[in-house]
Amino acid sequence: PDRAELPHIGDTGPYRGYLGTVHEGSVRTPMMLRWPGKVEPGRVTNDIVAIHDFMPTFAAIVGEELPDDRSYDGVNQLPFLTGEAPESARDALLFFHDSTLMAMKWKQFKLYLKRESPDPEDGRYADLWAPEAFNVVIDPKETNNIAGDGYLWLLSPLLSEVLPFMYSLEEHGLIQPGADERTEGTVTIPFFKQSLVDASLDELKKQAIKKKLFELSGGLIGEDPSAKPD
Repeated sequence: PDRAELPHIGDTGPYRGYLGTVHEGSVRTPMMLRWPGKVEPGRVTNDIVAIHDFMPTFAAIVGEELPDDRSYDGVNQLPFLTGEAPESARDALLFFHDSTLMAMKWKQFKLYLKRESPDPEDGRYADLWAPEAFNVVIDPKETNNIAGDGYLWLLSPLLSEVLPFMYSLEEHGLIQPGADERTEGTVTIPFFKQSLVDASLDELKKQAIKKKLFELSGGLIGEDPSAKPD
């Protein structure tokens, strides 16, 4: 919708959606940064930076370590902001409604597993008969669903992003803003059989255990999980 159709929410320019949805017109937000002597003036990038990257980035700026008693969704973007790293430390972002995974932005692609109602006052989320995929760089209004053109391979990077997130929920739980106690967190992934998700999580746990054993034993037990095969 544009401003004429929904005057109370403003104009989202070339992007689909409105505030409160997981479309680009809601979540794609311009960011301007001025840091003389640190950030190159006039630099423009379309790389992904998320709001939850701010805390680890600010911690890095002031030279402080984050507490190690919890898991963090954000990543340190200081090298990217200063130009030390050529690319963002993240190439994907997950979008949820409560515990349901709605969509994923990965590089120039957006993959949807659910769809919002076209009525912003409705608040319902419709099931899709199949995932939808869009190249939001060349199709910012998301009018050309490319999922049927061989792009369902995007489900692979989606799993690569959401499974570690689910593992962190099992290990650490959720800590709500201002709270000290952890609460249990769950994730629902449309289109994926729970047995497949559970099997993938089990494999992830095995890898984490191997890595921990390797670290605790000083490399005496097991193999380095980060080592690349010859």
